[in-house]
Amino acid sequence: MAFSFKNLSEKRPDLDAGIYSYAKDGFGDYMGFNSAWGYWVSAFLGNVAFGTLTFSALGYFFDLFGNGQNIYSIIGASLVLWTIHYITSGAHTAHL
Repeated sequence: MAFSFKNLSEKRPDLDAGIYSYAKDGFGDYMGFNSAWGYWVSAFLGNVAFGTLTFSALGYFFDLFGNGQNIYSIIGASLVLWTIHYITSGAHTAHL
């Protein structure tokens, strides 16, 4: 997927709004909206599934996390997700 977006950005540098702009340019406003909405929903659900699976596995070793569906798992998954966002967003390099 990363290579696909890299290829698209090299071929169409004028389109800079991600998945939405590629779908909108090729298929119109309606499909652009649906592709952006569908991508967001799949990313959201994927993160929830990833967090539940990860903390369910950790629950095998640490009773605190149980089956991955308690408040400690929710807090842990949220911290992991925000940490990944912080690292990948480049916000930590803004002060350099």
